[in-house]
Amino acid sequence: MSKQPRFSRREWLGYTSILTAGIAATQASCQRPVGTSSAPLTSNAPPPASSLVSSQLQGADAVIEKMASVLPERPPADWQWLENKRATVGLLMISTVAPYVAGYRKAFDSEARRLNMGVIALDANSDPARQAAQAEDLIGKRVDVLCFWPVDAKAIVPSVRKAYEAGIPLVCTNSWTEESVLHCFKSFIGASMVEEGIIAGQLIAEALNGRGKIAIIEGNPGQDATYWRSTAFIDELKRLAPAIEVLDRQTARWDRARATAVAENYLTTYSDLNAIMAQDDNMAVGALQAIKAAGKLQQVKLISINSSREGLEAIVAGEMYGSCTQSPTFEGIYTARVARDVANGWPPVPRWIRNPVMRVDKSNVHQVFGEW
Repeated sequence: MSKQPRFSRREWLGYTSILTAGIAATQASCQRPVGTSSAPLTSNAPPPASSLVSSQLQGADAVIEKMASVLPERPPADWQWLENKRATVGLLMISTVAPYVAGYRKAFDSEARRLNMGVIALDANSDPARQAAQAEDLIGKRVDVLCFWPVDAKAIVPSVRKAYEAGIPLVCTNSWTEESVLHCFKSFIGASMVEEGIIAGQLIAEALNGRGKIAIIEGNPGQDATYWRSTAFIDELKRLAPAIEVLDRQTARWDRARATAVAENYLTTYSDLNAIMAQDDNMAVGALQAIKAAGKLQQVKLISINSSREGLEAIVAGEMYGSCTQSPTFEGIYTARVARDVANGWPPVPRWIRNPVMRVDKSNVHQVFGEW
């Protein structure tokens, strides 16, 4: 059997970006690879993030990069993929309140119906203990495939191990688990949170001309997306603009009202604040309300991640400096498709189906479609 061709991560990112554009035309936010940016560079600027080598990958990305592909030498004798038999997929959701998650569920449910799958979706309401109990319930029901969207990367580990030992095929979606159980999953469907953090760092360094004081509004504590978006963001600032000082980091748990309160606290506590980075557009819109109320639109720049309709409108209006894309539709559709293939045992699925990420600012905002 001939060996499959290997692609560099840079080549794969370019390929998947083109592929996603094609999918969007025909059908009308894990995470630690190097990032890309369309920001203009001066002759004295450091090399772009896309020039960083794969040896600098961190966490789950670095583990997945070294894992062998699952490629059987011949199709199984009982291959039933074309028959598309009825299957039941369990979906452990982080929450159903966040607008991004609502967009994901709409895409997942629609594709699951098309693929003849029954869905048992459970909402953890951002509670790790509740998600563990829900995992126990779905394991007891012996679903054909179990999809995890972890509330907490570490807390979910015992549930993953129990499902794996019970022989239930597993799929990870949107956010990674802890690296110790990556081998338990057939596939991961999601964006690179590190890449998103890198792009946010590049945007804020550019917006402040390399100097200033900033604060971060974070998602759920313990969630992989929260950790790596902040870590990669801060690391990129140290590389690009060491004169920028991070004054504070507080959680708003992906909630708009909480983000407004956090931003109000920042604006009151730090009179010399120059920018806020919110880890998603829902929280960014909440922060924008506080900035406007304080009359500080000209003083405090706003950077975000994942390009909602409201976020894109804020960029057009000049009220947000920039963001980056992350498609809930992509993640929902491909999680359903992978679950369908895993339930049938064929064809072998990729270790990582990567949700492409693209920088968005005023120069290209009209080229981006807000999905949620």
